[in-house]
Amino acid sequence: MSFTIRELAKTDRPGWESLWGGYLDFYEARMEPVVIEVLWSRLHDPAEPMLAYVAEDDETKELIIFATSKTCSRRRPLAAAASRAR
Repeated sequence: MSFTIRELAKTDRPGWESLWGGYLDFYEARMEPVVIEVLWSRLHDPAEPMLAYVAEDDETKELIIFATSKTCSRRRPLAAAASRAR
């Protein structure tokens, strides 16, 4: 199998949702749909300090892995959450 690692694109939403859902299922976690929408928006917002990459199967074009940095399970950016905790 050969694959290409690239940045997450807006057109990747269906494949990303499948991978993200599998991640949540594995950890027996639940996430409100609104939090998933906020996460998806943050992954594409240049003002957010988040990076998101996918590995795409070169033959099938299916996403086979998803990687990100920064927290993904909050509605607010970390700075806002930290300032509220003080």
